Amino acid sequence: FTNLLSPFPSLIEWLCGGHYLYNPTLKRFFLFHFLFPFLLIFFLFLHLFYLHFISSNNPLRNSTNNKIPFFPFIFLKDFFGFILILCLYLLQTHFGISSFSHPD
Repeated sequence: FTNLLSPFPSLIEWLCGGHYLYNPTLKRFFLFHFLFPFLLIFFLFLHLFYLHFISSNNPLRNSTNNKIPFFPFIFLKDFFGFILILCLYLLQTHFGISSFSHPD
């Protein structure tokens, strides 16, 4: 079992970039930094799909009639919320890019 866990320190050092900042380290950092929002969006859609597919108040999938079905209103509410968050994210990344920079 210990041999199965032995590559984890090397993988973590590779992901974090080690002790020196050189070109491949920065590429790895930006790759994971910019892929993370897309992974969050993927898991958000996956969560919403299964939440509405098996009904939101039925996590154990009991076959009762006391379930909230998938209404178009719920889908539209989730969709407009996603569009709003996406617009705020795009506004920040395109027009407010220097708001997190150094004040000098």
